[in-house]
Amino acid sequence: MPGILLQKARIIDSVPHEKSGVTDIYIEDGIIRKIGIDLPTPADTVISSSNLCVSNAFIDLRTHYTAPGTDNLCTPEALASEALRGGFTRICLWGNSQFHHNLPQQIHYLKANSGKYGVTWDILAAISHDHGGKLLNEWFELHQAGASGFCHRYTGADQSALLGIAMRYTDDFGAVLFLGSSEESMSASHLLYDTPLSLSKGIKGIPTYLETAPLAALIELLSYEKRQAHLSGLSLLRSIEMLENASGIISTCDVPAMALFYDEEDINLSYPVCKVFPPLFTSQNRHGLVQAAARGSISAICSMHTPVMPENKQVEWQLAEAGANTLRDTFSMTHTALKDHMPLALIVNLFTSGPAGILGLSLPIIEEGAPANLCVFDPEEDVVVQVNTPLERKAKGKIIACISGNHTYLSDDQKR
Repeated sequence: MPGILLQKARIIDSVPHEKSGVTDIYIEDGIIRKIGIDLPTPADTVISSSNLCVSNAFIDLRTHYTAPGTDNLCTPEALASEALRGGFTRICLWGNSQFHHNLPQQIHYLKANSGKYGVTWDILAAISHDHGGKLLNEWFELHQAGASGFCHRYTGADQSALLGIAMRYTDDFGAVLFLGSSEESMSASHLLYDTPLSLSKGIKGIPTYLETAPLAALIELLSYEKRQAHLSGLSLLRSIEMLENASGIISTCDVPAMALFYDEEDINLSYPVCKVFPPLFTSQNRHGLVQAAARGSISAICSMHTPVMPENKQVEWQLAEAGANTLRDTFSMTHTALKDHMPLALIVNLFTSGPAGILGLSLPIIEEGAPANLCVFDPEEDVVVQVNTPLERKAKGKIIACISGNHTYLSDDQKR
């Protein structure tokens, strides 16, 4: 692999670094060879920027992947490319409405592509068949096939008994439970929170209790079982406050980047491509989530990357499928929302040490001789967030390069 030189980069690490000032980093054959000031080492690729920063590569806790046979929507290679463009070298794959991760064969299919394109895939198997909350899947077989954890997309009040059993099963597997706090009706055709906006537009809205009521049941269940779980995709300030006020509950949570960056005022109901999950809520809620992140109540930020076939968006709003391609813009959205409220190192932790701790992983120290698993970015450079919708907006924070062993993504302006 050709040598890569990062010039005058500031290391943003989860632990104090002896070379935490501005330094050069030379990478060759996927290994960090030298770290020092004004390295004379010749390199095939020189990466520079006015505010160059380097950190451990990012980890995403919620990426939805399509099913085999729909490669026109997203191939494994294309998904890995999107992840690298966003600074991610590890992503947790959730199932979608067609591909639930019920069977060992499905886990084998996904594991066969893990790491092939520079991105490690942690596959989360479905706790119950088709996430229906009625019949537990064969956990042992899924674990043996390579599932990294188990997830449940919807949480209805009638599923508490099954989830209680699932929590006890984690003792046998040491597996992490990833639980979505929403009723299945949140993904129905009327996906938009019930606010004056939905009323004025004549769109049937959903009440916020479809997220908070299942969460209340989960908190009670976790307390009763004396267990913990990771609560994924929370979009309401009220949900975060419920976790903060839950005595004796030690659970982690993530929030979608779009919930920090956009609110319902950004939605154009004339464009069904703007329909996303979870729904966007008020600006007051968005500001509240930002403050919750600043006080450390949010453990990680997730992309909620959900590819959708174009024809499933080219219909009226109520019939459109919810989802957007967000992996490449997740950091830019998050950094723009939080940069005036949190130090850069703590923002980066929401993508590195935060999700790593949830998965039970140890982050490598950025040092000479270590494998290169790095995200290179400029927090002050302007970008345009697109997420494949008309919700385009300027943001701050550009991913300049992502280096994963012998796989490297370079932004267009860095290619020589």
